[in-house]
Amino acid sequence: MNLVMLDIDGTLTQSYEYDQEIFGLAIAEVLGCPPIDADLNGYVNKTSTGVTQEAIRRITGKIPSARRLEEVKCNVLERLEKMFQESPEIFGEVPGAARFLDRLRSLDGAGIAIATG
Repeated sequence: MNLVMLDIDGTLTQSYEYDQEIFGLAIAEVLGCPPIDADLNGYVNKTSTGVTQEAIRRITGKIPSARRLEEVKCNVLERLEKMFQESPEIFGEVPGAARFLDRLRSLDGAGIAIATG
């Protein structure tokens, strides 16, 4: 069997740009500081949790608590929900992604894995 592993952000959905912006705003709101740059290229661990931990550590000089990480996560989810209610069209697929996944599903001996940070 062959396995095809795909990322979500920027590969299957067009979410890379607003995802970074939302994380930067959420972290800033929780910490009470100006918006931060959450561009994944500026962080060692390129997952949502990794960026959040590193950004908070850079700003405060401390490793964030689980409670602080949960606050950021909840803030991000609230922002995404509001954004979806206001502009659902920006949550669309990368052109052809659904067709590509359908094609992969039709192949014998191919498995699909979808991953995200």
